[in-house]
Amino acid sequence: GKKADVQDVEGYWDHEYKQGETLMGLALAYDVSVADIKRANKIHGNHLDPGRKHLYIPKKGDQRPSVAPVEGQGRKPTKTQQAMRLCEMARAEGFEVRRQEATFYVDEAGGDLDVALHSLRKDLEWEAQNQSAVDKQVDAAVG
Repeated sequence: GKKADVQDVEGYWDHEYKQGETLMGLALAYDVSVADIKRANKIHGNHLDPGRKHLYIPKKGDQRPSVAPVEGQGRKPTKTQQAMRLCEMARAEGFEVRRQEATFYVDEAGGDLDVALHSLRKDLEWEAQNQSAVDKQVDAAVG
């Protein structure tokens, strides 16, 4: 990543706080504890002041971790959340997908749900065309 424009304080990273970031997410990204961040910033309670622009994060090493850019709703969704979302998207189109399968597609698509749904759709359509009636009955029974 690029060097931060802000001057890092000795022993701390100066993290430019973006809307939607959470203490938990930052603690994970920087590999420190939530308590460490709170202590460094004199934060009481679990909520960040919305007006805050910078957070001091205790340094664990010399490599500044790359913090994933904040997506619409805040932090980056977990693989499980993405897989569940993919299941919902597929179901909306009339496809039934198991979560393990969904996880596989999410992985394969590098976390891009549209791409994942596209390959899922292709595979399912292929299966539907090539599946024998017997397989369909087994599927229905196993569900």
